[in-house]
Amino acid sequence: MFICPILPRSEWMAWPINEAGLPIRAVHCAERLGIRTLGAWFERSMNDDAMIRGLGSVTRADLRDFFQLIEQLEQGRQYFLTLDAVLDRFIEKAEKRVLLRRYGWLRTDDDLSRKFMSLQEIGNETLVTRERTRQVLEQALHRLRQRMALHCLTPFYRYVARFIDSRDRLADMDQLRDLDGQAWLSGYHAASVCLLLSDLTGAHWVEHRQTFSTWPKTELEAVEALALARLRALDEPIANEKLFADLALVDTGWTRAAFARLLARHPRILTTTDQRHYCPERSLPHVMAAQIRRHGDAMHYRDLTRTINESLTPASRQGPGTILAQLNADTRFVRVAPGRYHLRG
Repeated sequence: MFICPILPRSEWMAWPINEAGLPIRAVHCAERLGIRTLGAWFERSMNDDAMIRGLGSVTRADLRDFFQLIEQLEQGRQYFLTLDAVLDRFIEKAEKRVLLRRYGWLRTDDDLSRKFMSLQEIGNETLVTRERTRQVLEQALHRLRQRMALHCLTPFYRYVARFIDSRDRLADMDQLRDLDGQAWLSGYHAASVCLLLSDLTGAHWVEHRQTFSTWPKTELEAVEALALARLRALDEPIANEKLFADLALVDTGWTRAAFARLLARHPRILTTTDQRHYCPERSLPHVMAAQIRRHGDAMHYRDLTRTINESLTPASRQGPGTILAQLNADTRFVRVAPGRYHLRG
């Protein structure tokens, strides 16, 4: 059970009228009347029956539901069993269908994408145009970014944030699989759920290179920049523990494990299966030369690629074209036969 935090009256009364989550017709009515806050709307509506009657039966029903929810939240009696229940409370079925397909909540692999299905693919499935699908998606995101929806999502944010904190404040795809199958997810792909929630607000955690962290994004990027600068000065791979110590991160709150997970996803840093890191443009030729030297004979560039990739984590593996380009650009290598290279001299 996910219990929503108490919502003090002083807080919700100060919400801007266009961010609170009121029905859109009520928002337009309030703006025409010069009402700027939810509190001002509430006080005006209590004393102006004509204003409420002019909104229509559907909008009036939605307003009753809205303020009944506020009453529940003020008393600390509102809870949700699943994330699905929150979605169903704030977005329409058509919006939910588009949102889940766009973010791939029903996918089974370990990748993340905000475009798991194209707008055209979703439109073909739901028999609407691509443009209409885009509008429905934007409307769903808009509804979930309203203050009332985010308040009701708060216990889910806090639960996932505690999970990430327990993984040294940075959880990768392997660790997020520990959430899969939990009842509150209703069978959805945990990492894709976290991706959407992070896009709604970055107040609880951020997505960065397919990892999720409670560190600010600026902190993640700063640590990456320090590591990359150090690696660009080295000819050989360096152990994660040694690099961590060189950057003096011991007393900053970072752990070696989280540091390794961060660098393992960086596109300009290669990480080995035994947790060493190196910069491809500086150290990859040295690694290639060492591999040919151990082999004792010329190697085909595809065999060299396969051998090097066996030592790298999946996210760091290189394509044959990258290795071939390095072989042709570096003077220490010489082509001795079509596709085969040896060390010069």
